[in-house]
Amino acid sequence: KQAYWTLKATRANVDVQQQSLDLARELARENKVRVDAGHIPPIDLVQAEAEVAQRRENLIRAHTGAEDAEDALRRLIVHPDDREFWKVRLEPVGDPSVIAALPDIDAAVANALDQRYDIARAGRDLENTQTTIEFLDNQRLPDVRLETSYRGNGLAGTQFLRGGGFPGSIIGTRNRGFGDALGQVFSDDYPTWSLGVTVSYPIGRSFEDANLARARVERRQTTQRIASLRIEAAETIRRAGRHVRSTAERIEAARAGASFAQERLAAEQKRFGVGLSTTFLVTQAQRDLLEAQVNLLQNSLDFESALVNFEAVQQAPPLAAGATIGISGANVMLLPTPAPRGL
Repeated sequence: KQAYWTLKATRANVDVQQQSLDLARELARENKVRVDAGHIPPIDLVQAEAEVAQRRENLIRAHTGAEDAEDALRRLIVHPDDREFWKVRLEPVGDPSVIAALPDIDAAVANALDQRYDIARAGRDLENTQTTIEFLDNQRLPDVRLETSYRGNGLAGTQFLRGGGFPGSIIGTRNRGFGDALGQVFSDDYPTWSLGVTVSYPIGRSFEDANLARARVERRQTTQRIASLRIEAAETIRRAGRHVRSTAERIEAARAGASFAQERLAAEQKRFGVGLSTTFLVTQAQRDLLEAQVNLLQNSLDFESALVNFEAVQQAPPLAAGATIGISGANVMLLPTPAPRGL
């Protein structure tokens, strides 16, 4: 959004600089006619032509700033493999926001304290810490274990049958297959079982006590961090809300200043037409109008940027330049957005 409104402002700045150049060219044309007629000295024509050259330079800078802003927006939506996309011209069609009801800062703060991802993540950390404390506290209790096992055996192969006495004489044989051995495993012919009880009790300061104390310290730290995050979030949102309000007021003042500058230029041109003004005064009036129009554009851009920032800080903390955040499966890197030249 920041890149979009920057492109919108730089395109508008190109139009303003072009209008300023047209005014300077018209003044230079009129001065040439008057110099040729001997009504004004040649120095007035030189001054007007110098102003035309200055305005042309400003227009060139404005075009360059607009192209840079277009590339900055294009790189956020271009696919790396699509080289032809760099040749597509982007046209911002959205209009600036209408200044109506200003945002409710208190409601925004309350909403952010429930939805900001950094506060929510810290809350999950606190829950995890509490679970760890409960686990470690359980580890300090006596450990009683009852263990029992049962095992069945089976034999297969040729069995010698013996008569009385020891070792006795062999009187016959019996053959046992795998099925017989498997059946003995699930019978009580050769059972093996065991039963045991183990009791352990920690004596003195144990390793579990140390872990429990460490987890409790981490819980206190997490609680303090959440409190700090909530205070910082509220302060950031209130500051962003005040910035929205101040930029809205500045737009109204800048719009009034541009209107007055337009009226002053019109009056100065009328006086110049009847010989009651000079080239310097007309040029100065043109410069004042240009400055007022550029100031109006800058304040409009600041207002849109303030709205974007006010919306963003309700969902996440401000990111430093170069920081990244994952959004809908994509990584977005925050880049510094320089103010356009002439704005």
